[in-house]
Order: sequence, then C-alpha cells, then structure tokens
Amino acid sequence: MPRYYFDTHYGEQHFHDDEGSELPDVQAARDEAIAVLPEIAWGELPDGDRREMVLTVRNEAGQVFFKTTLLLTAEWIGTDGAAWLTH
Repeated sequence: MPRYYFDTHYGEQHFHDDEGSELPDVQAARDEAIAVLPEIAWGELPDGDRREMVLTVRNEAGQVFFKTTLLLTAEWIGTDGAAWLTH
C-alpha cells in the first residue's frame, strides 16, 4: 500500500511529516487531509484576526499533489467595532 505524507504550514511554522500514513490511493489521502486539518487547527489558538493553516500531501516520491487550506477570519461588524468592547 502506498505511503502519503501530510505536511502542515501555519504562519512561519512548517511541520514536515517524516512518518506518513499508508492509504489505498490518492483519493483516500485527499479525504484524510480534509478530515485531519480541522483537528490539527483546533489545537492552535489564533493570535490575530486572520489565520491560515495549510496541509499539503506528498507521495512516496516527494511530489506534492494535494493542498487543503483552512482560513479563520475575525472582524468587528459596523463602523466602530471596538465600541462593542464597552457593552
């Protein structure tokens, strides 16, 4: 069974998967990437109003063939959103 590697990119941090996972095919690797990215992101607290986490999938030859991105944005609604802080 082929082995696939899931690398995460979060701001300036990059985590290279050296272990990988055995999965039947690229579709299974794609599905796994989509399923695990929210789980990985759950443990990361945002330190700003915009956070982007990317997970790429490599095959055994080291070729990146899939990427999934999770984006978190936070913004105040209205012209003076900071006024909400006083309520």
